[in-house]
Amino acid sequence: MTQVDPEQLHNLGSRLSRLRDGHEDHWSYRGARGASESALFQYPAMMVADMQRDLTEALLAHRPKAKGPVFDPFVGSGTILGAAMELGRDFVGWDINPLAILICKVKAGPLHVDAFERATGAVLAHKSVRQIEERFENWQHWFTEEVAADLTSLRAEVAVQPNLASRRFL
Repeated sequence: MTQVDPEQLHNLGSRLSRLRDGHEDHWSYRGARGASESALFQYPAMMVADMQRDLTEALLAHRPKAKGPVFDPFVGSGTILGAAMELGRDFVGWDINPLAILICKVKAGPLHVDAFERATGAVLAHKSVRQIEERFENWQHWFTEEVAADLTSLRAEVAVQPNLASRRFL
């Protein structure tokens, strides 16, 4: 384990205190860019994007010689990914939840809004009736027959979209 330099630790503490002092609500970041304004997807327990950018920037300033990627072992909705991208840093992350990984792949881009809009229109225009694909036990607990059929149809239409980034987005 690396020895912690007390002076470096004090400097980091000072930086973090200055961040807190800039927000009278102590880290609430009230009035900052909210999850709904910066998110592609509403994920449980999303972090405040502006706060994570400021924290990531402070931690990177604490270790200015660190050149590797920013690492997040629990990526969730990719808030740290976004902070790393804003700061021009590479990013590596993991999560046990496959939805979290998909969200991060979409956020990492490429983000071709026009292509996403065309793909969305194509998927919605070609709604077909398909036999329900039962993917897990007790699916009827979560979905009606109609919703399950609609989701099966949507899934099939998304799967035939030629652009990988659009498929991930959809």
